[in-house]
Amino acid sequence: MKRIRILGLTVIAVFATSALASSVASAAEWLDNGKPITNPILVLLKGTGATGQLELSDLAATGGATAIVCESKGDGTIGPGANDTIKTIAAPTCSFVAGKNGSCEASKPVTATPVNLPWATRLLTVNGEVRDMIENSGPGAPGWQVECTVAGIFKVQDKCTSETGDPLIDNNPSGNDVIALFEASETATCSLGNSTSGMVVGAALVFSDVPGLKLSVDP
Repeated sequence: MKRIRILGLTVIAVFATSALASSVASAAEWLDNGKPITNPILVLLKGTGATGQLELSDLAATGGATAIVCESKGDGTIGPGANDTIKTIAAPTCSFVAGKNGSCEASKPVTATPVNLPWATRLLTVNGEVRDMIENSGPGAPGWQVECTVAGIFKVQDKCTSETGDPLIDNNPSGNDVIALFEASETATCSLGNSTSGMVVGAALVFSDVPGLKLSVDP
């Protein structure tokens, strides 16, 4: 299932370690109205789908599996060629997934903050699927830090990161945008879990508010 619900979002984030071999990968390219992009274009990001939210989880967190859903939004650039970036991303409103709050108090606020922005990303076609590889751009591995309250007063942070993420990217046939899809198979290393316990699931819409712009990818 191809999806170009990228950058992001989202959300986020965390990100999966790519096990994709270079022998099956080839370059992809960003397009505007079917033509190659020669200069970076500013794009906006937001969660999409039935809930418009990104789900972040640590399945092996201290105190029990924890998962939250968050609204997501941000911005970045696409082009030229396969290059793109996630400059900012935010999860302004988050809540626990029913039955998955671990030792966190479900009645207390929970927050998710991106770490090590900006995130460098680039398109790659792997086994016929377009993916947007989210990489360490210098500050450190991309990811999210979730903070919740334990025992009424203690603030606990769980940071989940990955050196490489690869959400599925696809053209949106019903609009002038693309979609990036984070899959359950993607995992991240969590400070309160282990090297594969972090997970990001959801989709983000990548779009521009510039009239006449029609974003797509060429695999």
